Amino acid sequence: PMTEIKGMTIKRSMVGRKKETELLAFFDVQMTEVYLRGCALVRYSNGNVTIWPPKLDHRQEALRGVFFSDETLKRRIADQALDAFRALGGE
Repeated sequence: PMTEIKGMTIKRSMVGRKKETELLAFFDVQMTEVYLRGCALVRYSNGNVTIWPPKLDHRQEALRGVFFSDETLKRRIADQALDAFRALGGE
């Protein structure tokens, strides 16, 4: 499936309860049938980089949510987002 990073805003800050995860950037991604606005590119304290889907109510009882069900797709988007982040001067 086609995936394309459509826009990115670098936003460096520490997030999470323990402030151990670094938020690198927000970005949008166009997939074949879905457009996601407001994904986050993050780096964990162990150096691993991943993406978070747009933030919705993630409580267990929430009626709506956005999740990546395919880890291969999630990794491909994370790699593309990291490339875009670096092209914008991020480290």
